[in-house]
Amino acid sequence: MTSLLLPSPGDPIILSSWIKTCKKIEHLFDEIIIFVNYINSSLTLEPETKIKLDEYYRSFENDKIKIVIEPYINQHGLVLSKLIELSSNDYVVFFEDDDYVVDVDYLEKNIELVTSGAKDVVGLDRGSCNEGVLKNFSQRHPNRGLPGFWPTYFIFKKSLYYKTDKVLTAKSYNEEDGYEAGSSSDTMVWFSIQLHDLLDYERIYYYKHSLHSTIGDLEIDGLIGCDLDKRISNVHIGSLSTFFCMKLFESNDKFLKYLNNDDFNKWVFSYGPTYNHTLEYVRRFVWVDLLAKNSDTPFTENYITNLNLVKEKYNFDFNNNFVKMNLLHKKIFK
Repeated sequence: MTSLLLPSPGDPIILSSWIKTCKKIEHLFDEIIIFVNYINSSLTLEPETKIKLDEYYRSFENDKIKIVIEPYINQHGLVLSKLIELSSNDYVVFFEDDDYVVDVDYLEKNIELVTSGAKDVVGLDRGSCNEGVLKNFSQRHPNRGLPGFWPTYFIFKKSLYYKTDKVLTAKSYNEEDGYEAGSSSDTMVWFSIQLHDLLDYERIYYYKHSLHSTIGDLEIDGLIGCDLDKRISNVHIGSLSTFFCMKLFESNDKFLKYLNNDDFNKWVFSYGPTYNHTLEYVRRFVWVDLLAKNSDTPFTENYITNLNLVKEKYNFDFNNNFVKMNLLHKKIFK
């Protein structure tokens, strides 16, 4: 019995687009729990907007999909722990609402690796920690690559969670535990390290063909300018969580006041340009613009209008040919 666990800030356009993925894969799961948390405890919503949003989230509920709305738990790791505690099955799969499944059969095979007992964990490794954590991990587990697992498309036996300290949040490490001063890691890295400590290497499977669509990843993988004929298991757009904080779903008059507030800049530029150019910012907006234009929600009209205002204010080019999001979009939503 397997549970799909999805934390979501609650952006209605991004969540509705992920539901398209959910429809393709829901037959693989016995329960699906979507946990909406609004992501930012200092963010205020108009009362009528919150009612409208909550009604929209509830519209996804059915016999299999459960919606949990618990605002202002604004740490990703805390929500993941809460989801595990809420799940009622022996096997769990983490997803994020900006991760889209392309190859459903491959996901099914990866789930079966764990449910059959062949593996205990299926995931994709990542760093998301500083040099002190990397050095300590490489000493403890030579030849195992990076210490963390991505907290999306991550499949594991739930019983393993209870063999750890159950901490999935970001963490600072102590020198007395063998770490350099200032060592720290992001969401789920410490939990991942504990899983490595518990498991022999052959009990872990690193799945293949995943695409993380930062500009740098697209360049490294040679996918900019190509037709994406290569096999892709899933596409993780990444760094979309702060779109909820931009409140693009608000009515135009309310959004204009927010757009001209100094706080708005921090949400637009909350993820720095990894490769030192503004295309990393634009990548996020290109994708969400495509999602909005392909959506049919009570918020779609506001969203598209407000995105255009952002485009004008920051002089973003949503049609930049270097950012090949149209190709990704066609691949996913064919």
